[in-house]
Amino acid sequence: MKYKVIVGIEFETEYNTKMLGELSQNGHHSESGWCKFLDNKYFKCEEDRSLRVRKFGDTVEIISAPIELSNVQTVLKSLQKSIYKKVGKSVPFNKVFSVNNTCGCHIHISILNCDNKFRYEIYDDGREEIFDFAGKPYNIREILSDDFMTIFRKKLHKNISKNLGNIYPSFSKNYFRYYAQNRKNNVKDNARYVEYYYATKERCEFRSFNLIGVKTWNEFFKIFELFENSLQSTLNDYKKRPKLITTHVARIKCAI
Repeated sequence: MKYKVIVGIEFETEYNTKMLGELSQNGHHSESGWCKFLDNKYFKCEEDRSLRVRKFGDTVEIISAPIELSNVQTVLKSLQKSIYKKVGKSVPFNKVFSVNNTCGCHIHISILNCDNKFRYEIYDDGREEIFDFAGKPYNIREILSDDFMTIFRKKLHKNISKNLGNIYPSFSKNYFRYYAQNRKNNVKDNARYVEYYYATKERCEFRSFNLIGVKTWNEFFKIFELFENSLQSTLNDYKKRPKLITTHVARIKCAI
């Protein structure tokens, strides 16, 4: 089994209008054109009226192009470089962005089978661009099952707790977000306020990842690295012993 993981990141945040100016934003998930985040070729800006201003002048949803999991760090660092270029100096993360409890960070996941000669095309309506990857998409439920996601959740929480102990209390507290505290186990399709759901046959949207408590660029990069490592580790377990996921999941105690 040779596979490739494709992700798309939606990063909701307040931003410092005094530093970045007023960002041009399309309507939420608009299909008419797109507005770059500054000069960055990977990220676009969209308006999300569910976000609330608590510290800075405005809010924005920053959305990445579809990218390979192995390229996430490079793409995130390009975001930092665009900000440095705009401001003209190195500036801390928390002087530019502020993530409050109305802000989520949703990660879309697709997994491609690279054992065959197939091209997977993702069309971005806003950008009017086709992103082309080698591989055929799996039915996402066949891999990212409820049992798989339970194990992934445990790994993710363990890794963040161990490596970002100062952030973990906020991450854990807001993992299911304030409006979904009583729906922890509801992972039904098309449910907005849940941990994850199967957006299409080929794509799972993981909605409980969050950046609340992140204050530095190193923390920003690290928390995504831990997401990558946790997902890759769970996929490696699945690749070696696919029956392990369903056989032993009942024995695993959730980390939260």
